[in-house]
Amino acid sequence: ARGCAERAREVRRGRRAVIIAVQTMLKPLLAAGIEPDFVTSLDYNTVSTRFFENLEESGTIQRVHLVAQPTANWNVLDVFDGTMSLTGNEFASKLLSDAFPERATLKGGATVAHLSFYLAEYLGCDPIILTGQDLGFVDGLYYKPGTAIHETWGVELGRFNTLETKEWERIVRS
Repeated sequence: ARGCAERAREVRRGRRAVIIAVQTMLKPLLAAGIEPDFVTSLDYNTVSTRFFENLEESGTIQRVHLVAQPTANWNVLDVFDGTMSLTGNEFASKLLSDAFPERATLKGGATVAHLSFYLAEYLGCDPIILTGQDLGFVDGLYYKPGTAIHETWGVELGRFNTLETKEWERIVRS
């Protein structure tokens, strides 16, 4: 997370806010003209790659720094064309404890929302304001309309398999 801390110092010089986006919101934010400072990723599923593909169509990512957990699908790291940091991994740290000195690490999250919160804490952000959290499956939707997963599901949609059905299946599985 050393690169992450350097990016945070750079961001905070002369700024009043740090914007951390979860992976599903990166494209919608860029499309709205908002370039976040950080984006978080941790999902092992290959569909996560879709959140980072063709970003140039949505906007620029020149200053966006990816913070990923080791659980993130490796394709995300290949597709993302910006700077990035990986969070600590307890198992790897134990294996390499003799070779590398222990240092402060960013706590891993159970969801990208948790990881984003832990990143804000790690960066020393105060106050921390969370917006757009969809943890309650608002309006029966798992994801905000227009996210990359909806594009992925597009080829499967039809008369008997609607976007609402796909959303409901995702919610029930969770």
